[in-house]
Amino acid sequence: MRDFSARSRSISFKKNRTGSWHIHLALFVLVIFSFVAFSSLAHNIFSNKHVAGDAWDDKSSYVAGFLKSPIYLFIFQKDPRRVAIVKWGSEQLSLQREELATNISKTLGVKVDSFIAKKVENFDDAKKTFEDFTSIITPLKILATGVDTKNTNISRFDAIKLWWQLKSIRTNEVKTLDLSQTSQASAQKVLGTTSKYLNQELSPYLENFIIVGEDIPISLVNKSGDVRSVGLAQNFITSVGGRVNSVDSGEELMEHCVVATNRKNSYSAKYLAKIFGCDTLDTISSDEDPTISLEIGKSFARKYFQ
Repeated sequence: MRDFSARSRSISFKKNRTGSWHIHLALFVLVIFSFVAFSSLAHNIFSNKHVAGDAWDDKSSYVAGFLKSPIYLFIFQKDPRRVAIVKWGSEQLSLQREELATNISKTLGVKVDSFIAKKVENFDDAKKTFEDFTSIITPLKILATGVDTKNTNISRFDAIKLWWQLKSIRTNEVKTLDLSQTSQASAQKVLGTTSKYLNQELSPYLENFIIVGEDIPISLVNKSGDVRSVGLAQNFITSVGGRVNSVDSGEELMEHCVVATNRKNSYSAKYLAKIFGCDTLDTISSDEDPTISLEIGKSFARKYFQ
């Protein structure tokens, strides 16, 4: 009888302990979900006032560079949901991190703003870094200690949102792409054939399903004073699924870019304003088919070609 009572107490204790663990896990998930929801809401509120904000909208692909030799790029695509790790090779490591990210953006024709000052030895090491980040304890670390601002420019909000999107992706599902040989051969052919090839290789992982779905023709007007800006701007647009239907040169130069559209609440227009750092987003009243006009300013040319 005593043995039966002891076993009953032991079983009851185990059930209570298991139940307690489940409750703590549920609370943990609830806290993280609430944080992600709050940060997304805050971003949506403020993005209406500051179109050119830096926060990730969690709809477009997220691109970050591991800027220590050899250089690797991390890409997360929302739809289809997948992760790609791209080996880029060594490139001008004497540059400052922001300058290096800009130089990679120019060569690939892909917008790379986020960086991580972490050395990745090979694809296996990169996958291990991904696996560590998707751990269930990562949000606790981020919430408790924040992010290392000396070694990355990824914000705490973006890190949490990125973790939330990545946590269900398994390491063996991560795609790998080696462009290191092409990067070494590219040399100064920034906007030539090699750059277009690299852009085409990466575009499938960068396409934004909303931009593809809206399918609004984009008119590109170069008011930067630098003809090279057009090719790079086209690469930025087409890499995310945008469609450029005309390219013109503006008669007068302007400092910052301007986006104008006749489609109300166009995501494509807002996204272009964000990646090109536009000061204003104008909406034109019209009954005609939806269009977007993007005028590139001198600040864009200065960032990538001076």
